[in-house]
Amino acid sequence: NGEWSVKISLRIKNETIPSETADDFWFTTVESGDPGYVKVHENQVNLKQGDRIIIPVGQNFMTPDNHKLAWGGDSLYLGHVLYNPSDPQNLNTEKMANTLEWKSYRDHIESYLQQGGKFFRTIQSPWSSLLEFEKKGNYYKRLHYAYEQDKLLDMCEQYNALVQFNLLHQTVYEKYDPYFYWMWDWDNFMIDTIYQQDHLHVQGSWQYNVPVYCYNDDPSYRVGTTTHFGKKPYEMFTDISDLAYHKQRTRYYVARYGYSTKIYELEISSEPWHINESKWEERPYDTPANAEYTLARNAVYNYHQVMSTYLKDSLHCNQLVGVNTLYNWELPYNELEDMIALPKIDVVGTNVYYTNPEAQFRMQDNVMKIWKKRNPGMQYGSPIPVMLSEGGTDGDYIECSNHNIHKIDVSTLPMSMVCGFNAWYGDTNAYNKYWPYTIRAQQHYNANDVIGTLSNGGGAWTHRRDSAFVKMSFNGGVFKEYYFLEAQYYISNDKKQFVGYVRNRSYNIETRSSDCSTCICHSLPFVDYQYPVSLDWILPEKKKRINVKGLNADKKYSIDWYVASNSQTNSYYNSNCLKAKNDSIDLHFPTLFVLPQESPIDRPVMWFVGHQGCSNNLEQNNEREFEEELETENFLQIESQEDKGVKIYPNPFDDRIFVESAQDDELLIQSLNGALICSFKLNAGINELSNIQLKTGMYLAVFKKQNVTQKLLKR
Repeated sequence: NGEWSVKISLRIKNETIPSETADDFWFTTVESGDPGYVKVHENQVNLKQGDRIIIPVGQNFMTPDNHKLAWGGDSLYLGHVLYNPSDPQNLNTEKMANTLEWKSYRDHIESYLQQGGKFFRTIQSPWSSLLEFEKKGNYYKRLHYAYEQDKLLDMCEQYNALVQFNLLHQTVYEKYDPYFYWMWDWDNFMIDTIYQQDHLHVQGSWQYNVPVYCYNDDPSYRVGTTTHFGKKPYEMFTDISDLAYHKQRTRYYVARYGYSTKIYELEISSEPWHINESKWEERPYDTPANAEYTLARNAVYNYHQVMSTYLKDSLHCNQLVGVNTLYNWELPYNELEDMIALPKIDVVGTNVYYTNPEAQFRMQDNVMKIWKKRNPGMQYGSPIPVMLSEGGTDGDYIECSNHNIHKIDVSTLPMSMVCGFNAWYGDTNAYNKYWPYTIRAQQHYNANDVIGTLSNGGGAWTHRRDSAFVKMSFNGGVFKEYYFLEAQYYISNDKKQFVGYVRNRSYNIETRSSDCSTCICHSLPFVDYQYPVSLDWILPEKKKRINVKGLNADKKYSIDWYVASNSQTNSYYNSNCLKAKNDSIDLHFPTLFVLPQESPIDRPVMWFVGHQGCSNNLEQNNEREFEEELETENFLQIESQEDKGVKIYPNPFDDRIFVESAQDDELLIQSLNGALICSFKLNAGINELSNIQLKTGMYLAVFKKQNVTQKLLKR
């Protein structure tokens, strides 16, 4: 801090005397309060800013594209006057995104930040932000994009927001872009989205005049064939001359934006596994049988090795340097990409798009594989922060489930041992109604309870997970074990704090699908997760309930519960006081409501925060809860006897049940202590009982003549 003077002079190379010298000028520096650049925490797993761990939970705002010119052209595009496809003299590809388009983009992000968002990701894309496209090493005609991004970072300063800055969108190294960014892929190979016809660029067509990517020195498709004789995309990642230009472009980015503490990571490229991709063959990068498999893999490795070393050793980059890797939970660790083990990277990114309700556990497994890939000689490998750069429900299913799974993604995936998560869906105005869920998750994961748990003992936390099955019958079937319950949690180093979530997996893509006739969700193979059902903590067998292990033995813990799938800032639900038996506590979580149709009272995920010690009032409440637990234990010890010719389904139920009886009988509905509540006459066969007026809870169903008792749960 203080007064500084500056002297600026201009000296021609190899001359000793400056040719021009400006007058001195003075300026004053003051403490900004900015905690500085984001760094890797000492535990090598989390990120930190200053001395505080941060967990970036945010949204992807890819690039200015709200008006979809990048997707094949739109007359409503704000910059259409600058680009005229019918006039070869006015193909100003360097001006596709004009100031109005950029303003629309920044306004969109600012709206997110004004609502409380603090983290987002942006990607350098050739139609709106990438500084080099038409000619290698020439940024002059695209400097307006650099200026627009200056203003974007100014906005980050204003709102104290942090951005993950990806340096290169994958479109430019695809032979044929699968998302119809046809003007910007390697060879400018176009598909007509109206007639679904491929257009080969032949001389004389207007498409022929659109420039290809500048690194494509030999665009073979210009000869009117899909046989690729020219330069291959992967070659630009191995050619020494091309790599020099890539370094030069990267140096410009660092020179222009490297000052900013609001960029927390420079991600070298986006989804490099798309390299050499086309619609007429299997993708080379993850198809070993493809002739270009090894060439594509080696080229991507080489590019990231060269660029990460250049960023760290030559440019001395202050921001974190990251790579974006292919997510495939089925692969063993030794088959993951070699660039994961590059010594100059700080963060390994991956893009998790999923359909299976067990994806959260699989993501945590993937983190462990990444660590093992970095150092196979160690039991758990070498830890490194793993960032979910983008992801969520698979794109083929997201509309089918009305984006309802977004709230599950943002509330649970950050607990999977990752350092952060930027959700993909939400980047356009149509989906901004889902921002509050992202912001609520961001606030929770960066609040003192979570950060305090992770920070205790120098960041030496413990991560655990648990799952539990519930024995149920559906549609008259036999009773079966369904793994509907899952939990993940962190325990502090001193074992006095823990944070986590409990989730009801029966809230998933299939059970939230409102119209499968227009989607493919009906073909999901997850037969164990197709029934929506509300769950209570006590439903699993006593020794197999969801619990927290690794606590201080025989100590009491107060546990606060929050509705995770809630966009409201204050989502506190209730608290309880529980004593660790040995080092374990069975979690008495509130009912995880999942109704047959989407409902405001659904709460498929609950966050929990535990602290050692309980208040007197909380202990008294716990005593009453313990008495209710004993009552319920007696209920759960009653075995279901469907093998004696009786069935009740669905169970749990809402207001109607079907009862199968081998003979005429009377069905008695009793409380857990045996008090009669109501009764129904039964005929031999299947009986439908409607409008059963019972409060939510557990009951006994007694077949009087047949002397059979079954458990019954009213939702």
